[in-house]
Amino acid sequence: MKKGSVTANSQEVVVPEKNADKIAKNNNLLIRNKFFVDKVAAGFSSIQVLNILFSFTGASLLFIGIVNAFRSTINTIASSATKEIANKKTISKKVIVATGLIFGFSFLFVALSISLMSHWFFAISMLVGGVCFVIHGDLFQIFVDRYMAKWKSQMFDEWMTILGIVTTIIALSISAFILDSVPISGKLIFLPFLGIVLFFGYLISFEISAFSFIFSSYLLMKIKIEFEERQGNLNLRMYSSDILNKMTEFFKNKYLFTLTLATIFSAAFQAVMNSYVGIYIYQNYKTAWLGGFLNIGVMFGLALLVALLGPMITSRISKNLGIIPMFVFGTLLMAILPLTIAYNKYLPAIIAANMLSVLGAAFIGSAHSLVASRLLNKEDKNTFYVSSGLFAIIPFLIIVVALSFVAQIYGLVELFKYVGFGIIICLFPLYFMMVIWLSKKSI
Repeated sequence: MKKGSVTANSQEVVVPEKNADKIAKNNNLLIRNKFFVDKVAAGFSSIQVLNILFSFTGASLLFIGIVNAFRSTINTIASSATKEIANKKTISKKVIVATGLIFGFSFLFVALSISLMSHWFFAISMLVGGVCFVIHGDLFQIFVDRYMAKWKSQMFDEWMTILGIVTTIIALSISAFILDSVPISGKLIFLPFLGIVLFFGYLISFEISAFSFIFSSYLLMKIKIEFEERQGNLNLRMYSSDILNKMTEFFKNKYLFTLTLATIFSAAFQAVMNSYVGIYIYQNYKTAWLGGFLNIGVMFGLALLVALLGPMITSRISKNLGIIPMFVFGTLLMAILPLTIAYNKYLPAIIAANMLSVLGAAFIGSAHSLVASRLLNKEDKNTFYVSSGLFAIIPFLIIVVALSFVAQIYGLVELFKYVGFGIIICLFPLYFMMVIWLSKKSI
């Protein structure tokens, strides 16, 4: 192997010999900067704010729910296809950069759709942007794992994660302040040398998000790494056949089927909550407490802080108490948010419930991983993690669209009752069966 080269995942990655250490340090700095710029962009374009602005275009609750359901579905398909293609062919920085640029520009089209009051244009912009974001994120992660594995631990340590979340919270708060300060109809502001200018809060926020993602793509372009090409090609027929064969495994293996069914219900209920919670809070508390969007910023900013504690708390519970408390508390904590919204109109209580709901989702996710490791063999675990998303597409769509009809016909309060009790009724029996199987295996 030449001087200045490293090996990552059985593929030779060549760093130019001249000034190799300097180039490696520069690459690390570029990746770190990209990480923080992405966090700023995420704070200015949270999904809850997007859905609130979506409702401003005149979109019905049903339409918003359906678009969010299809967004999740298309993203799942795009992610699966992207990872398969990346396993066969060389990852090109140009593709990663291009998808990042398209995602950035999609926010400008979202802003334009609001000014045009076109919910169809908004939906298309959000769908295209979502697909590009997933492709960009997956390819970038593979790029780092494959070609920069030697420096990954230096680039993404614990402090980076904490600072990244804090950055997102600050950006979310600033975005909320801008959106509250400048109404949807715009605000005339006097600027030196320019005179009176009409500003739109959503345009300012989305421009920051758009240019952040565009700048993030520029930083990626500056990374200097040369790597050997992969010459494989994706055979669509074989890929489709392999997916169908794996999907049949879900019906043959009761462990695999039950785990996936629990994942479907959990994902569907969370998707519905992500679609409508922000809209409900904005509509009912826009003149109370901190104001419309600032209430949203505080609510979901605190939830991000709780997400930091999730892994630490779940690891301690699993060691000291086992899987059963994780399932019980996880399910109840997930259900507490929709039920609190339905039966308790006190905003601080709803904010606290949202924080607990995030913790509950962390419990459930960790418990799923533990159960999968104990009940499934190596091949079935691979099937579960790789193909469960594709297997879940149709039932996921049915559940989310059905609940969107409930929101449209009966209102959001009634919807949250369905979701809250649905989480308990649908998930508890599945987790009870898993616990029985685990106890039999341990005997």
